[in-house]
Amino acid sequence: MIRLFSTLCLSLFLLGASWATEIICTFNATQIKPGDIIRMDIFSPEPVTDAHIRLFNRKHTFMKRNEGQLVIYHYYMFFGVPRRLKPQTYECKVTLKSNTKIILNRAYEFNLLAAKKGKKSKLKFKPKKNKIVDDRDTLAKEGVLLSRAFKHLNTRRYFDQTPFILPCKGTITSPFGATRQYNGSYSRYHSGVDIGNKTGTLINAPQNGRVILIKPMKIHGNTIVMDHGLGISSVFNHLSEVLVQTGQYVKKGK
Repeated sequence: MIRLFSTLCLSLFLLGASWATEIICTFNATQIKPGDIIRMDIFSPEPVTDAHIRLFNRKHTFMKRNEGQLVIYHYYMFFGVPRRLKPQTYECKVTLKSNTKIILNRAYEFNLLAAKKGKKSKLKFKPKKNKIVDDRDTLAKEGVLLSRAFKHLNTRRYFDQTPFILPCKGTITSPFGATRQYNGSYSRYHSGVDIGNKTGTLINAPQNGRVILIKPMKIHGNTIVMDHGLGISSVFNHLSEVLVQTGQYVKKGK
């Protein structure tokens, strides 16, 4: 599954146009649903030295890159839309500064649509396995490890202009955001996508990236996290074997 850590990551480059005199913000979509990706582009005639972005009740700041005297500055960022938000209108409040001068201060609206209701998965485990799955302390500790990996922010972009791909072929046994009930007693929202296949099936990188975490976990199983740059990462759980090393660069489809 692909995770997006919601801190703003920006890339800065010269567009080559001298006519821009005002800041322009664009979004790839304003009608969104849980699991979607929002891309925001900012075009500014002045370098942005500080930015405060607030969306989904979370505050975000970007990492600055200085590339000298440019005519037009282009910044872009990605947001992942959380799965537990209520369908309603959300504001993205943007404040940009150039040195100490505020050059933009306004809000943009997003309309969050209700996610399609899928079938509730009902899983039944034997007592020994159910005890492992319902171990909240272990689940929390593993969540902390994964969160640390997701917070690894890299201003370098590894992914190319082509779409991300699924890591393997197979049957989608549990989609993102699905509700799963365990032994009829407790439920959780699924934060990934389960793909069913034979043990030993090779897993491919969904995009170019670098391996930043390899960890055997009690609940999530053998886990790999890949950094694709600009705050985008993917995580692979329940692996039967690990064939890469931490720090290794892997190309898309390999």
